[in-house]
Amino acid sequence: MKRHLIGRAGQAALMLCLLLFPLCAAAQFVELTAEMELNDWDYWFFTDRIGQYPGQAGIPSIFNERQTRRCVVGTNTWMIETDFPTYKVTRWFTGSNIIEYTVITKETPKADFKKMTEHSLLAMSPAPVGYKYTRLYESADGADKL
Repeated sequence: MKRHLIGRAGQAALMLCLLLFPLCAAAQFVELTAEMELNDWDYWFFTDRIGQYPGQAGIPSIFNERQTRRCVVGTNTWMIETDFPTYKVTRWFTGSNIIEYTVITKETPKADFKKMTEHSLLAMSPAPVGYKYTRLYESADGADKL
């Protein structure tokens, strides 16, 4: 009888430890969402000096729409995902490189594409929906800095 009670108490203690263990462990990754508004003041100073605003009929507002970004951050790595009107970009920092993965999610409106081609010296055609490409950039904060 005494041995049976010790066995039950040991089982209860083990179950309690197993249930509380996840509460004590640190998270490996943290996910957050950030709303950002970005401005490039060099661009605005440049266009004010030349008096031309590429792709705009008049003087545009300096206030841009905010973008929501999903971020997943770990100890030595991160990922930032941004949805744009016609494509989605995901960037990963692997410890030594930044990998940029882009997927075209919607067709570029013809009026927007026409503006882009008028101001470009290159011949262009719109990327088809579903088109994917990946770029790799070496990071100055490589693995030797970790």
